[in-house]
Amino acid sequence: MRERLRGIEAVAEMLWERLQAPDAAREPSEPEWNQTTSVDHELVDLGLQRELLDTAELVADAVASVQPLADSRSVTIRTSVAPGEPLFADRTLLRQTLIASLGIAIQRASAGLVELEAQRDGQALLIAVRWRDGEPTEEDRAWPSLQSLVAAQMGSCAWSQSAGQAAVTMRLPIGPPATILAIDDNDSSLRLLERLLTAGGYQVLTASDGYEGLRMATAQRPDLILLDVMMRGMDGWEVLLKLKAMPETRQIPVVVCSVLGEADLAASLGASSFAQKPLRRLELLDTIRGSLAARHSPA
Repeated sequence: MRERLRGIEAVAEMLWERLQAPDAAREPSEPEWNQTTSVDHELVDLGLQRELLDTAELVADAVASVQPLADSRSVTIRTSVAPGEPLFADRTLLRQTLIASLGIAIQRASAGLVELEAQRDGQALLIAVRWRDGEPTEEDRAWPSLQSLVAAQMGSCAWSQSAGQAAVTMRLPIGPPATILAIDDNDSSLRLLERLLTAGGYQVLTASDGYEGLRMATAQRPDLILLDVMMRGMDGWEVLLKLKAMPETRQIPVVVCSVLGEADLAASLGASSFAQKPLRRLELLDTIRGSLAARHSPA
């Protein structure tokens, strides 16, 4: 009966979204510049696939891609890449991030010079793109797309401007794929989560009840836990309390997943975030990225 209810709710939600969509015969309107839904959806479909990369080589390739645009605007690009070991990152997403940030700088630079600096900081790559800005003090129209690219890599970015100098700074994790432990007593839900998270570039562990979930969390120390609430034996709230009570697991971010709208209760018990069931792929992956990024952000 629970599965039937979930299915009915999922179909009803899909039909409601179709009902709210614009009439297919109507001429589609131009999206607002700050709407990034299509970008986010494409990035989710693309997933995250890390490989060993040479930072200097990747930066050089990105600069070569935007060089014609820089030449057309009489802009000089100067790069500084700190030497170091190869990094473990997604080549496609990192390359597009470099191109997007350089593109913003080239379009706005007024003094003919754009500087890009890249260096490692532990398990993160720090990238700064600076230029003298002749535009008003506001974020660029392409900024939301750059934010989406950075978020897809579980990173963070910031825009700053002072006394005519502007900069975009980014912090991107460059370690191996994050490991996620999914705890749910429904086998179908576990298999669905496993496929979705694997496609998203994560390593996935699964546990079919709360007891097994606690054992795996203690032994494996995953980067994040997805926790169902409605489970037999030991429910999700009991599991969450035990996770937060044990020194070896209390720092692991936990995303509580429930058909019950109890986000406030989840937060009060120490959960990093809450995901309403039925789960939506884009929203779930965005929630996971946010929780992981918050964990790796400097204090």
